Order: sequence, then C-alpha cells, then structure tokens
Amino acid sequence: MHLKNGWLPRTAEGAWVVNSIGRVVHDGRELLVAVLTDGSDTKEEGIALVESVAAAAADSLTSATPSATVSPTASPAASGAAASPVAASTQR
Repeated sequence: MHLKNGWLPRTAEGAWVVNSIGRVVHDGRELLVAVLTDGSDTKEEGIALVESVAAAAADSLTSATPSATVSPTASPAASGAAASPVAASTQR
C-alpha cells in the first residue's frame, strides 16, 4: 500500500481541504484511489469524509464484475487489470 494524505485549513472561516491519494489492496484487488475534499468544518470531519468516500469507491469497484478481458496489446491501466483508477470529489 502506498498512500499520501494531506490537510490544510484554507479559508478565514476555518474550512479544511483534506485529500488522500494512493494505491491500496481491497478485497484482493489493487486499486488506485484519489479523494479530494474542500470545505469540511474540521480536519477530523474531512478525514472521516475522505475515509468514507474511499471505502465506498473501493467497495463499488471490487463488487463489480469485470466486463472486459485484457488483450495482450492493451496496457494494464487502460484495461483495469492491474489497477482501477477512482476519483471522487466532494465540495460543500
């Protein structure tokens, strides 16, 4: 697992930007997940939101039945064979 998290208060009102990007293994599948948030009232609220969105995305990807087979000339990233990219953005 490789993970990079970041958080930063961004406004005079104290709203937080909380992000997490990484390569994780979920239900035996390797996934690339990125969750970017903006406007959480607290750092802890932003972290909880990122964790919730990342878990939902990973669950959704690993519960889906693969719809394509990988051809020898296709890149693993394009076919989803090696990793599935997910981007989730929430904004308040």
